[in-house]
Amino acid sequence: QQLKEDFTYLVDAGAKTIAFSVSSGGGEAFQMMPTANYMRSLANDKNVKIISFVEGLSASAAYGLTSISDEIILAEGSEVGSVGVLVRLVNDSKALEKAGYERTFITAGKEKVPFEADGSFRKEFIQDIQEKVNTLYTEFTEFVAKNRNLSVEAVVATQAKTFLPDRAIELGLADKVMNVEDFYDYLA
Repeated sequence: QQLKEDFTYLVDAGAKTIAFSVSSGGGEAFQMMPTANYMRSLANDKNVKIISFVEGLSASAAYGLTSISDEIILAEGSEVGSVGVLVRLVNDSKALEKAGYERTFITAGKEKVPFEADGSFRKEFIQDIQEKVNTLYTEFTEFVAKNRNLSVEAVVATQAKTFLPDRAIELGLADKVMNVEDFYDYLA
C-alpha cells in the first residue's frame, strides 16, 4: 500500500521519471502483481518513465516489481531473477512426539487437517499446495514475460535462478550495468 501511495504522490506532483532503488531478495507474493500493475498503469497514463537501479539483489517478488520498469540497470556484481514460487512447510510432528506431546485434531470439513494419523502431511494436502504453487508460477512467469517483452518459455527457462549483470542482460532480465556514480549522472 505504501509503494502505491508514494508512487501516486510522485506522479501527482508531476514527476516524469521515477527511479526505484532495489535491494531485496523478495518476500510475499501477495499483492505484488496488482501493486506493480497499478504503478505501471499509472505511469503509462501519465507518461512517466520508471527506471530501476539494482544494488545487490532484486529477486522473486522484488524482481516482479522491478520488471515493470522501462529500464533495469544493475550495479556491478548485482543479481536479478528468482522468478519462481516457494512454499515452505514445517512438520513438527516428530519433535512434538519426541517431547512427549500428542496432538489430536477435532474438525469439521474433510480437508481441514493437513496431517495423516502418523503425523506426515496428507498426499491430498501436498497436491493442493502444489496446484496453487503451479498456478502462481504461471501467473508470475507470464507477468515477467509481458513486462520484459520476453516469451514465457524464456522466463521459465531461467528455472528461478538469479543472474549477474552480463547474463541478466543477455537473457533480457536487465538492460544495463553501471556503477552508482554513473547511474546518478545517467538519471540526471
